[in-house]
Amino acid sequence: MIEADCVGAARERWREHQGRISLLLTDIVIPGGAAGPELARQFHAEKPALRIIFSSGYSVDVVEKDFELHEGVNFLQKPYSPHRLAQTVRDVLEM
Repeated sequence: MIEADCVGAARERWREHQGRISLLLTDIVIPGGAAGPELARQFHAEKPALRIIFSSGYSVDVVEKDFELHEGVNFLQKPYSPHRLAQTVRDVLEM
């Protein structure tokens, strides 16, 4: 697992480890001046096979519309359990 706590750190980790990253788990709203969907668009453009899971305390109906978000598929509604996270990661990687 490679972690980042803000947009700048996420971009830095991406540059350093892009070849090893197959899944991005991002909140819809993240510190540092950008939204998770913006990072996802950038990273996905550079690596089309990248799998993406979004998370938010907001409902799927009120968040970013540029990606197809499906609760329980590639969108995790907060709060979620560790088991739910693990199951979603497994499901997305197997898609």
